[in-house]
Amino acid sequence: MTPESSTTKNWGEQQERLLRLARCQLFFVGGAPRSGTTWLQYRLNSHPEVSCSGEGLFMKHLAEPLEAMMTARRQTLAAKNTAVFRHGGGYRLPTPEDVEFLLGSAVMLALERQSAGKICRAVGEKTPENVFFFTRLKHLLN
Repeated sequence: MTPESSTTKNWGEQQERLLRLARCQLFFVGGAPRSGTTWLQYRLNSHPEVSCSGEGLFMKHLAEPLEAMMTARRQTLAAKNTAVFRHGGGYRLPTPEDVEFLLGSAVMLALERQSAGKICRAVGEKTPENVFFFTRLKHLLN
């Protein structure tokens, strides 16, 4: 990243936007394929104070790779700590809570981007497979 990157330059501003979004009603739509979830998503998004557009695919294409990456990182750090830093303790290992925090932050970033430019009381996402992850999604954003 360059020093001029909007991500690094405006990190605090981005955090503030995510906090504002967290105060909105957040929701996730899920259901069986061909059961009307897309129709529902279109209806919700047509409301002037609701944003719900498309499928974020958070669990399959974000959570799973993130979990795999953090597991690999944890294993690599543990091996390095054992081989090189066995007398000094080494680097602290990432925890499962770290994965949930990063995943929740990524979901919030996606929802914030989706709703940009619209004054919303409720922001949501529709992926049919969400139905299998409602409990996890609820815990991510509470």
